[in-house]
Formats: sequence, C-alpha cells, structure tokens
Amino acid sequence: MAYKPYSVDDTFWEFSEMPENSKMPLSFRADAAFRVSSFDIYKYDITIKNIEKPEQEIQSLLKIIDGKVKSIIKENITVEGFLNTLEKENNNPVGIITCLMELEQYEKVLSKIEVYKKNGVHSGYSFGSTDFFDFVENICNKKLNIGNSVFMKIGNQINKIFKN
Repeated sequence: MAYKPYSVDDTFWEFSEMPENSKMPLSFRADAAFRVSSFDIYKYDITIKNIEKPEQEIQSLLKIIDGKVKSIIKENITVEGFLNTLEKENNNPVGIITCLMELEQYEKVLSKIEVYKKNGVHSGYSFGSTDFFDFVENICNKKLNIGNSVFMKIGNQINKIFKN
C-alpha cells in the first residue's frame, strides 16, 4: 500500500511534456511507465489459512489497512509533507525533484541534481537522449533565467575589454 499527492504526477507530466497523461484513468498514476513512484506505507502478503471461512483473516487485514489510511489522512498529505517523507527515505530522486518543481524551488532542484550526479544517482528516466536530471536542469535554468544572465555577464565582460 502506497500514497502520493495527486498533483505530483500532473506536475511531472507537465514539465516532461506529457500533459495528456493527466486525463488518463486514475489507475494510470499507479501503473504508468512515466510517473512519480508512490511511497510505500505498508506491505502485506496474506495467506488464507482457513479457506472455508476466510472472513476473519481478511477482516483483520482490512482493519490494519484502514488504520494506515486513517493515519495518512490525519497527517493531511501535502506536497511539502510528501517531499519531507521522500527526503527522509532518500530513495526516490524523481519524486523529490518533482515535488521541488511543483513548489517552484528551482535553486534547490539544481542543488539536488548536482548532489545526485556527484554521487552517481541515476533517475531511471530519459527523454530521447537527454537524462531526466539534465532535462529538469534545463527547465530550471530557463525558469531562473540563468542561461541568459551568464551570457549577459560574458557579453558585458567582452564589451569592457573592447572599450579599453
């Protein structure tokens, strides 16, 4: 059993240029090839011992699941809360980056990507020949206007040289 905020996939599909996926059935968010992985909160494997009367074993499992769901709902799941959970577990870089993108924390995205690359962490996604991290890095740079400001600084330096 796992969870994630509904909006995280929409954000992922928006910046990865697949917005049509948002219109797919809800089950697509769990099984699609290109999506943000959910966070597992409970793993279960039930073996029915009393095949003639399985109700008690099933009811017991359903009570546990119900308690887990109520616990998650009580926490009031937000993108920030989901991000905090993912960062504590540190095993879902695509989810972390996508949450940060949704929160428009582009500087932090760039910082995280730098750390991931430095540590050899791979996203597992690519867009053509472009890795997910490089793809998102380009988006962040555009949002922050880094590319233009770097070129403007270089241009200003060149102008100063030629004026002297």
